[in-house]
Amino acid sequence: MSFDRIKISISSPESPESPESPKSLESPKSPESSESPLNEEEDRIILNKKKERDFENATVENQESSISRPTERSSNFELLRIFSMLFIISHHFSVHGGFEFSSEEITLNRLWIQFMYMGGKINVNIFILISGFFLVNSKKLKLSKVLKLELQLITYSIIDFIIGIITNVKPFSFSNLVEHFFPVITNYWWFSTNYIFLYLFFPLINTLINNLRKKTYRNYLIFMITIWSIIPTLYGSTSNQCNYLIWFGFLYFLAGYIRKYPIVERNIKSYIWFFFGVLSYLFTFSSAPFCDILGMYSPSLTKYYDHFFGWEKFPALLTSVLIFIVFSKMNFTSRFINLIASSTFGIYLLHDGLYMREFIWKKFLMVSNYKDNYLLIPYSMAVVLGVFTIGSIIELIRIYLFEKYYMKIIDFFLK
Repeated sequence: MSFDRIKISISSPESPESPESPKSLESPKSPESSESPLNEEEDRIILNKKKERDFENATVENQESSISRPTERSSNFELLRIFSMLFIISHHFSVHGGFEFSSEEITLNRLWIQFMYMGGKINVNIFILISGFFLVNSKKLKLSKVLKLELQLITYSIIDFIIGIITNVKPFSFSNLVEHFFPVITNYWWFSTNYIFLYLFFPLINTLINNLRKKTYRNYLIFMITIWSIIPTLYGSTSNQCNYLIWFGFLYFLAGYIRKYPIVERNIKSYIWFFFGVLSYLFTFSSAPFCDILGMYSPSLTKYYDHFFGWEKFPALLTSVLIFIVFSKMNFTSRFINLIASSTFGIYLLHDGLYMREFIWKKFLMVSNYKDNYLLIPYSMAVVLGVFTIGSIIELIRIYLFEKYYMKIIDFFLK
């Protein structure tokens, strides 16, 4: 946003020169003019106007330097949120759809479901990296945001409870209803619970980050990557090596380092990082067909097809960081993208509730029926896009019909 400077030009009727010109201000006056009180008053007005104009120009320059960024949030990371949620929905399509494939043959549908499965943990990493990247420069915990998240969780928890009753999955009882009013305490959505706790701790984390020297910070990250990512990857464990909250905290530290000490060369084009990101993504996925082939000779090896897919495994972590860097090097603004991105968290809460996921994937869409159908790939893409679109519409309605008003009440009491 820029402000046009307004040039004010006031000249004496007896002087053709502009008062902005130093010459016109410093040129000697005729005796007549010097003796005229009217001319002296005009000169005084001109000088005052020039001082006012200089002050206005200086103010404008300060405003331009302080608000040189667009008022609309940059859309690079917002677009990344959208893509990440699409991949997370794809992951849920594959993991909750009830697909079972024979280990004796490798089919295109089997590889496609494995490919969809891979995107879940990688994009969860990306979501936390985005949060850490923005929060690391924040100084104050906002209680209004905590309440906003809590009310959002309660809303979708109640919706999921209603879905459970309608579909005869969850019997109605007062105790069950009360349980759904405390989704964080009951860990109804594992991601949401850990994210909120991470948010509650971020001021303390930022204090630590801001007091770490660069070398100490870097060495800490290298040490944590080694014990929580590289060693588990080489060791061969298929389970998470650390608590969800600890892992989220590590990703927060990693994002903070990227924000404070950019680890990429600024002159390297984004498409080069995109190439490495895609290459890492394909390499990570290549473990699936490799294990599928080995599983045809030794079925016990089939279970390792997703070994590199876990968020703590180094290939998945590297892929997450590379994709994050690709989008960090973009710079554009789109109100539409920002609007849709604002609904991504609500999309997650809506479609991945305990009863909603059972209803969507197994009872309503019955996606496993397409296991051997040649239309599985286009069908799955249409379903993922449909779930995203419907979820986005519902979340935006919730925001503009409910949240918009109850947040005014909360903000009023928190003043």
